[in-house]
Amino acid sequence: MAEGREVSAWLNASKMSGCKYMFVEGVSDECFWKKYINKDVIRIQQVRGWENVVECVRAFNKESLDNRCIGIIDSDFESIYQYKSVHEVNIVITDFHDLEMILYKSEALDSALKALDKKNKLKEQTGNILNYVFSITDRIGYLRLTSLRNNFGLVFKKENKDHEFELPKYEKVIDSKNGAYDGDEKLIQYIYSFSNSRLPIDKIKHEFYNMSVTEYPSEHLSNGHDVSYVMQYVLRRKYGLNEKHITADIIDIALFSAYNMNLLKQTVLYESLNKWAVKYGYNIFLT
Repeated sequence: MAEGREVSAWLNASKMSGCKYMFVEGVSDECFWKKYINKDVIRIQQVRGWENVVECVRAFNKESLDNRCIGIIDSDFESIYQYKSVHEVNIVITDFHDLEMILYKSEALDSALKALDKKNKLKEQTGNILNYVFSITDRIGYLRLTSLRNNFGLVFKKENKDHEFELPKYEKVIDSKNGAYDGDEKLIQYIYSFSNSRLPIDKIKHEFYNMSVTEYPSEHLSNGHDVSYVMQYVLRRKYGLNEKHITADIIDIALFSAYNMNLLKQTVLYESLNKWAVKYGYNIFLT
């Protein structure tokens, strides 16, 4: 758990000082919420993963301290395939696959791309760009979902020695000249190797193609981190933005900067957080 601390540390702090906690999955979530949450009212604490968010909230609830904590977890595939079994009212879930997908499906993307497009090469193509990226990341999403539902154990991120997550190099399945997707077979083979899997690859392919027959909305299928990773190569290889500074991290920063409270207020996530805060008389949002 974050910084080696146990749930008991936050529980004891809350019991002694009455402090309140908003538990979130990771560092990027913590950075996002700092822009909107009043830290003098509630502390934002990242705990490395949705399972740990649930563990923390349930520990507080067991001590009848549900008024002193709220957790935010990513929906992931929950709207497609329910597997998390989370029913606590003080654990709220993102509208779409994850927090980043909420931003991608908002007006913030247009502003972010305009900020990155110094030479006006994109020419108001935000919707086309996003749909094109989705045409690739949705395939990754189907493979993730296939692995989840069939317990294949395929790996889509690795933790390095610095405890940072490494994503697969999806540029390997995107044509270096025109940005075209190289196809499902190449994607499956690459993730199979990335995972060091020993399962029969034909079984994975069979279940993948069975899964992908059903069409799911991109906002519930695609992972926001995958979208950012793939978009950097689509912008370079298909749309000609050759600026070396355009990376997944830079895209995320531009997107986070373009997002604002008015857009947040349009989400179910905001309504759920505010409902919990109002119930206990807290004003957790910055004005």
